[in-house]
Amino acid sequence: MPNARTANAVRLEFAPDSLVQSNLSGAAFTGNWLWVAGDEACGLDRFRLLDPVGREALRFGEARDFPLAELLDLPGTAGEEADLEGMAVAEGFLWLVGSHGLKRMNAKPERPARQRQLRPDRCLMSLSALF
Repeated sequence: MPNARTANAVRLEFAPDSLVQSNLSGAAFTGNWLWVAGDEACGLDRFRLLDPVGREALRFGEARDFPLAELLDLPGTAGEEADLEGMAVAEGFLWLVGSHGLKRMNAKPERPARQRQLRPDRCLMSLSALF
């Protein structure tokens, strides 16, 4: 039912090649801007507040991608997921936080009981000036 509209709906108009459109995990709103982060992506999207369409409460579009590798000195490769889980805006700054959890390998009979490892890309906490 992707085209159905409800009175409290919020429309996010992602660009076709958006970094986070299929795995949204965090959002923060400030002024006319909505910032969103993706769980499996290594970037952020920023949306402008637009006039609503139909009965929607809010509509955001004119998205712009911000790859994290261009904003932060990250461990690993530029496209490696950052596992972002939350974000907030406070006093003109955008805060990002990763999962800070251990990565568990899938349980399979041939593997030892739950191998775990702490990945540096999951230990992210960032403070960036809004732009």
